[in-house]
Amino acid sequence: MIYSFPKKFRTFKKNKIDLFFEKKEQFNEFPFLVRYFGEEDDEGTYRILITVSKKKIPLAVKRNTIKRRIREAWRKHAPVLLEKLHQKNLILYINLHFTQTHPLPYHDIEQAIKKVIERLIHAHEKMA
Repeated sequence: MIYSFPKKFRTFKKNKIDLFFEKKEQFNEFPFLVRYFGEEDDEGTYRILITVSKKKIPLAVKRNTIKRRIREAWRKHAPVLLEKLHQKNLILYINLHFTQTHPLPYHDIEQAIKKVIERLIHAHEKMA
């Protein structure tokens, strides 16, 4: 199990980011709007993009704190998803968009991330 969150798991390419809005596969899981799509790949991994709106959270310090909490919760709970993706040889592109107007405690974010990962595992089994 990999309990780290290196750059190879992050989405940077503009063309992949644009696909989040074209594919229309999404769901809400408080406090996130999750957009995702999958592709066949030999790697069997995921790429994630974490976004926090500047309009809703104007202070950069708070935005960065929220992103840090999300990354840590994801790092702790994502190996379950990674294992399933390895089995199916899928690469899953995920956009976690924080939708609240105030920062949430780490515990709430962690619980939401667990639910998001469960739903993504369930959704990717339908894709394969």
